[in-house]
Amino acid sequence: MIKIEIKILDPKAVEVGVPDYATLGSAGMDLRSIEDVKLYAGEHHEFRLGWSMYIGSHEVCGLLVPRSSLGMRGIHLRNVFGIIDSDYQGELIVNLTNNSRHPEPYIIEEGDRIAQLLFVSVRAVNWSPVMEFSHITERGAGGFGSTGVG
Repeated sequence: MIKIEIKILDPKAVEVGVPDYATLGSAGMDLRSIEDVKLYAGEHHEFRLGWSMYIGSHEVCGLLVPRSSLGMRGIHLRNVFGIIDSDYQGELIVNLTNNSRHPEPYIIEEGDRIAQLLFVSVRAVNWSPVMEFSHITERGAGGFGSTGVG
């Protein structure tokens, strides 16, 4: 298990609960709002989480990903997902957009789960310039749809 440092910037972050796994098999840690917000269709809001972290290892990064339960209601991460580099130490922010067509706002209350945080391995690479590839694959340069439909 990797130890990641967390720095509390707002006491509300402790009140609502710092990131945690909902179950033993959860891949993502739940991130919670520290404020109440009415999010109308077409609007977006930056949710400051009230904490920062230091991953430390350049072989790990964080991925900020949406919650499927919000996505089904038209509430999405504004930038689809976010990458948190191992050397970033600023406050984490979840930027949500209401893409629904409902006239009534989507209400997010303090303590609501608004996104998930995954930690994934990162592999550094070195480029090796070549005139031709060392192996030709069956697909080759075939692009969109080249492997069939469906």
